[in-house]
Parts: sequence; structure tokens; C-alpha cells
Amino acid sequence: MSYHEGQETSSVGIVEAIETLTSIADLEIEGPIAVAERHEFQLQDMPIIYRTVHWLHKRNAEKVMFVVRETFRTILHYLRRFYRTEYGKLVAHESVDGIKTIMVLVGEAAKKVDKYTRVFIGANVGSIKETKEFRDLWGFYERKIAPIAVQESLTKWIREIPLTLIEEASKEKGKKPVSEHLFIDLDTVKKDSEYELFFIRKENGTRFFNPRLLRNIKLVCNFEEYFQEGAKAESLKELKLFRDIWARQIARNVVRQNWHLIDTFVKAAKRAYNEEIVSLTYRAIVALMLAANQAGGIKELAKSASSYLTDFLRFLRSLLTAQDFQRTITYPPKHPDAIQNKVVELVQHLCKQLYSGFHLTQDSQDLINELITKGKLEQQIEPVDGSLAAKMAVDYDALLHAMSHYSHVPLLHVIESLQDFDITGYDPLYFQNMPTCIFDLFPKGKKVAILRVPSPTTQEYINKAQVSEEFKAFLRAEPDKEHLIFDLQDRTSLKEHARSHALEELQKKPEFAKSLSVVSMTKDSDFYHQVGPYEELNQATMFIDHLLEHVSSENSGYYYPQKVHKALFSGFAKKLAHVIHKVFFAEKNVLTRHARLDFIELFYTLIQLKVLEVVQPDMVSFSCKDAIDIGMPASCELFLLLKLLNIRPVSASEEEYLKVLLYYPAISYRGRLLFPDRFSRINNMTKLLETTIEEQGGAIAKELAPLYSRDILNAVISIPQPLL
Repeated sequence: MSYHEGQETSSVGIVEAIETLTSIADLEIEGPIAVAERHEFQLQDMPIIYRTVHWLHKRNAEKVMFVVRETFRTILHYLRRFYRTEYGKLVAHESVDGIKTIMVLVGEAAKKVDKYTRVFIGANVGSIKETKEFRDLWGFYERKIAPIAVQESLTKWIREIPLTLIEEASKEKGKKPVSEHLFIDLDTVKKDSEYELFFIRKENGTRFFNPRLLRNIKLVCNFEEYFQEGAKAESLKELKLFRDIWARQIARNVVRQNWHLIDTFVKAAKRAYNEEIVSLTYRAIVALMLAANQAGGIKELAKSASSYLTDFLRFLRSLLTAQDFQRTITYPPKHPDAIQNKVVELVQHLCKQLYSGFHLTQDSQDLINELITKGKLEQQIEPVDGSLAAKMAVDYDALLHAMSHYSHVPLLHVIESLQDFDITGYDPLYFQNMPTCIFDLFPKGKKVAILRVPSPTTQEYINKAQVSEEFKAFLRAEPDKEHLIFDLQDRTSLKEHARSHALEELQKKPEFAKSLSVVSMTKDSDFYHQVGPYEELNQATMFIDHLLEHVSSENSGYYYPQKVHKALFSGFAKKLAHVIHKVFFAEKNVLTRHARLDFIELFYTLIQLKVLEVVQPDMVSFSCKDAIDIGMPASCELFLLLKLLNIRPVSASEEEYLKVLLYYPAISYRGRLLFPDRFSRINNMTKLLETTIEEQGGAIAKELAPLYSRDILNAVISIPQPLL
């Protein structure tokens, strides 16, 4: 099976069924009714999904009734499977509450459909309650489930969500903010593409979700947890256990690398414990020690290493934002042995370790290989000895099947996070999405560390974001070293503009002007995806003109420091585009959409390589909101480009490491696989590189050589030792 196929599972049926029922049940009599029918087909190996909206009037009343009946049939199918799976355990099972809620929606939706039929169209269509689908569904519920259902409602669960969230999500204010039209729906939650909006407020303080969505998330979680064929309910527990091991390793690494400073601080702190910053530092160190020394596994009554690490991060944040700490940074005490100076030195080194001191471990590689092996065995996928791109596609297919057992995990992540009263905004570090050092480059002998860093920002409101104090402390720890951020968020999007703007502004402050450079290159625009007005942009010359125009314009989602902009757009970008067109696309006059997507991906990576040459940083991060679906593939593309262009074979150990880079962040932090479209972009670029190099060999590097310095084009890559 191709990774483009089979992505829709039975779980989508229950999601759409609940959404359809909820939408109908919530309709008011003043307006017309419509239902959406889903269609899906394949076009050139790409899945095309669309929905047809059917308005209820005489000429298509039967079509509307068909969609509603199909919804009832889907619900009945799930109820039967649930009953077979959970027979004998229903009395104590909380999912009965969800079933009762769904049946209430079924009844309300049936009433609304009948009412609209009579009032608005008077069509010669019988009551929906008289259909076989409705009668079968209602009969099964009354015979099998209703007699043993406990008298508890879903509101018991909703009460676990902080009351302020429910109230804020229901507020209506007279002033309409810019984000008023934005709202999270259940389908978006299932895709896990905009989960950050659960933790961010609109400009007017209201939320992007409402109680109805929370109810539907819980319903889907309850169903999916028991309707996975062959899946185990402990899938979330398995990931929690793995993250707990990772949290303990992080804590131990931080303690080990900073033991001398910790010891010096603890001895000095006894004399000044009453000072706020000393007390907060001491508490942070204690929490870190507890995380580092917590026994393995998650015991029911024991606090986990992950929880202690969260405590450490919260104490650290409180310390960094304390007035006394900020005052000490601005006006440090003259005496070098003052306790305030020791606090600042320790905290900055702790933050340095948080952002650049971790490497992926062998446990990470073992987890990915275990899932790939499981998927291959279950699907009987044969190993491939061909190109790297072909191997990547096979592994992705295997993971796609293996991860189908975890499809409800992203929803459970949302529920658990909303139940945490201390989360007041979107903050990757607070969610323990920890930065890692993934590999090193050596142009002309200089070491350049490539880091995986989620957007180092905090955001409570959609129109406001701040660079995290931990990241600022990291930059202050080594002011003579420069960090280059490729910000791959869409700075033209309301959802991401504030985070991008905060990073771009930080580099302009005198304190960080020499230690930070930010280049913004959106990977989520219509042009990047070649959709909308660019879908038929097949003429090669016109496409290249549009490409050069877009990547040079701030209005299109791109931003460069002045020296970088000058180096790129004084002739280099145009020459690069024509070299790519000549070498990789044989100067074809017509480029298909597939070819244009590959062209853009390769152009991006080669532009980023030029930026590395211009800035000459000590550290580089490819950052997006969480460094999962966009940032990590971009890092891997740079890795593959330098390996393949220089005709350096990707070794077996490097292939294994690439799997960890691509798949581990999404699986460990979100409980899902890398998004298919993002995998497609890196896989297709790899295929293009391999195919062209096989045909032309070293001629490609010769064509590119006049555009780059020899040092950067021939840079050597080194993988961190723990995984070699």
C-alpha cells in the first residue's frame, strides 16, 4: 500500500457522524438545513477529498435523507462493535455516558429533520424516524444498552475541565476581533494540525473552542479507544512511559553537565535562602534532582520524572520572570562572588543545556524500529534494497499501519492539557517538547551545530507572542556565538504571525544583535503548496518568475536580515533557479505541479545553504511552532542534500538515524505520525536528488560550485555519538 492510500480509517466515520448529528441538532428553525456528503478519490497518487453540501428542498430531499440515514447506520455499526467488545463490562464503563449522549443527538437530529421537512418544503418524504436505519439503531440501543446504562452523564467529565475555560469559550462580546471567523472543529482536532489554538485566546479573550467541541472530543476518544481492531487501550500509557524515561534522561544530563555550578550555588544559598531568586533557584534544582533520580516507570501513587521536570520548568520560568532576576541581569552586582551573580550564571547554563545539550538516544531508535517492524509484519511488507527514497516510503507505510492503533492519542493529549490549570497559553517548552542537537556540520573545520528547536516563544493571545525567557538566557550564556533560526512558520497567517514577529524583532535589540539572526521562509502558503491561483502555473518561465518574486517579498511570508537579503537577491537567487531548472528538470518548458513542488523544495534547501555561508553561525535551527512536521523534515533535507550532492553514500547507521529524526518527534510528542504531505515533500526531493545524481554524477556539484564557497558546499556531516 502506498503512503498516499489507506489513510482514512473507520474512526473517521464516527467523527463525521457525530459532527453531522451535532450540526443538525443545534440548528434553529429560522434558517434552512444542509448536510455534507464526503467524496474521495486518487489523482496521480494524491488523495483528493471534498464534500458536497445538500440543502434540504424538494429536488434533493431524498439525497439529504440518504446522508442522514447513512449517519444512523454508522452509529449503529459502532454501537454493535462496542457491545461485542465490552459485553459484561458496560455497567461500570464510562463510555456508556457517551453512547447516551449520542442517542440524545440522534433523537434531536431526527426531530429537526422532520420539522424542516414539514415547515419548509412539505416534501412527500416520510418521517426519518420511520426509516429502517433509525428503527434499527434505536431498537438496538433500547434492547442492549439502555437497560444496563448507569445514570451518569457526560457533564461529570466536563466538570473536570477548568470552569474558566468553559465560561471563556461561551462568552460573546460585542466587539468582533480579527480572529472572530477562526474556530476549531472536530476534524481539525483529529488531524492534530492546529492543536495550539486550544491554548491561545482570541483578541477579545474568548477561546477558539466551545463546550460542544469538548463533548465531541470525549465521545470520539471513548469510541476509538475500544473500536481499534487489535489495538490495546494502553497505547497512551506506553507513550507516557517512554516520555517519562526521556524526561529522566534530560534531567540527568542537565545535572551532570552543570554539577559544579549546582554544587557551588547550593553551598552559597544557605546564607541567602530568604531572597526570592535564591529560593526559586533552590526549588528548581530540587525538582530537577528528583526528576533525575526518579525510579523507572510510572507508578500509580508515585510522581513521575515527567511531572518533576514540569515542576523544574515552572520554577525556572518563575525565576526568569522575577523582578530581582531581571534587575540583576541589567545591573549585576560588582562583587563577582555575590549570590545574585551565581544565580544568573547557573540559570544561563541550565538554559544553554536545555536548548543545545541533548541528543536523541538509542531508546528513540529502538522505539521507531519496533514500530516499523510491527507494521511490516502485520501488513506483510517486504524489505526493499533499492533507493533511499524507496526505503523511506516502505518504512512510512509500515509506520502508518502501526500507528493506526494510536489514532486517539492526539485527542487525549488535548484533553489532558486542558485539565492542567497551570497552562495559560501555548508554550512548547512547558509541554516538554524539548530541543535537541541532531547533527553537526563542519565547513572548513568550523563546527556548526544543527538543533531541533520548537518556536522559542510563548503565546496567550492570537495577536501577541513573546520570546521565551529561557531562550534569551540561552543566548546570554554564550554571547560570542551566533544562533541562526530558519523560522518556517507563515508570518502572513493570523495564527502564526505573532510568533514570527516576536523572533524577528528580538534580533534587532542591541543585546542580541550579534548572537541571533532570523530568516523567515514560510512553508505553508498557497504558493509553497502550489494550490489556489498557482495550481495551473505550468509554464516554467512564469513559475520561476513567481518563485523569485515570492521568496524575496515580506508580503509573501519571507524575511531576511539586510546582509542576507543583499547576498540572495543581487543575482544569486535567479542564477540558482536557472541552474535547478537546467540540471534537475532538463530546462523543460512545462512543469507539472508535482515537478514544481520538487523545484520549490530543492530551491528552499539550496537557499538555506547559501544563508549558512553568509551568516556563518555557530548554531542553526529549523523552527516551526513545534519543530515536528515542518522543521524536522527541513533539517533532514539539508542533511540529505550535502550527503548526496557530494556523492557520499548514506551509511546504514545514517539511514537508521534519519528514521529517528523524521518520525520520533511526532510519535513521542503528539502520539501520531509525521503528516503525509510533509513526508511526501522530503521523499520526493530525495527521489529527485538520487535520480539526477545517478544520471549526472558529480556534474551537479560542478554546476552549483560557482554559486557557493567550496567550504559550505563540501561541508562534512557528523552524527552525535550516542546513536552511532
